[in-house]
Amino acid sequence: HALKALSELPRVALGSLLCAAWEAAQHTALIRWPEEPKTWGSWLKGAFRHEQDSTPHKAQFLTHCEALMATGALTEELHQNLQWMLWFTAWYVANKSRNYASEARESLVRAERHLQRAFRAEQPWRGVNLGGWFVVQPGPSTHLWQALPEELRAKRSEWDVCAALGPEAARKALSEHRRGYFGKKDFEDMKARGLSHVRLPIGTWCVLGPGPGEPYVGPCLDELDRALDLIEEEGLRVVLDLRGAENAEASNGHADRDWSVRKWNLQTSLAALEVLAKRYVR
Repeated sequence: HALKALSELPRVALGSLLCAAWEAAQHTALIRWPEEPKTWGSWLKGAFRHEQDSTPHKAQFLTHCEALMATGALTEELHQNLQWMLWFTAWYVANKSRNYASEARESLVRAERHLQRAFRAEQPWRGVNLGGWFVVQPGPSTHLWQALPEELRAKRSEWDVCAALGPEAARKALSEHRRGYFGKKDFEDMKARGLSHVRLPIGTWCVLGPGPGEPYVGPCLDELDRALDLIEEEGLRVVLDLRGAENAEASNGHADRDWSVRKWNLQTSLAALEVLAKRYVR
């Protein structure tokens, strides 16, 4: 159930909602701008964001929220989303006023999430990670590693496996893996278990092909098309994650390289995202 506008609420419910918003604002303002004189101890607590999140205004906020629920004007889910939308919006304003940038961003993201659920009836995501499919590594890609020649099973990353196999053998192994690792039955089971979303990690080489000196196999957009078709046929939604970025991955992932964010080739990532956007955004 979604709420089109606050004017849809009965007057008594709207009154409780506005009172709750006021108490949330009072609470967060008091936490971020305490009235007592600042001491070294209170300054240190504030510097490390260790304030006690307890004031009379918080208790009043919860009381007004209970009164709102008691009106019977809202479903429990809609009530919860409106309540936490108000709460995190108040925290956003208070954090922003103190220039607590990271806390302000987090509060705004949380407020917006509840706003969407309240006014657009968007349900929480229930998802699973499809790691080991298009970005491979020993743990998630066990079947691929077990099929390797015995002398290669100790390899720690996709880079090492592709380099050891050579171009033709690597292309054959990765193509078979990408086409067979997940199938229609897997996505039917996910849907039957109440999942709504999947995260599908990919690398830039899956989109643009390997960069200079890289042994990866790619591009593989046809195989990615097939994967997305299988997923969407079951009504699941996909979060495409550009997990593998050129020169900027951890050493325990798909590439056992001395890479860091300082070496990240941003332009390659942007080029890959542009291809994905043009190909899949509807």
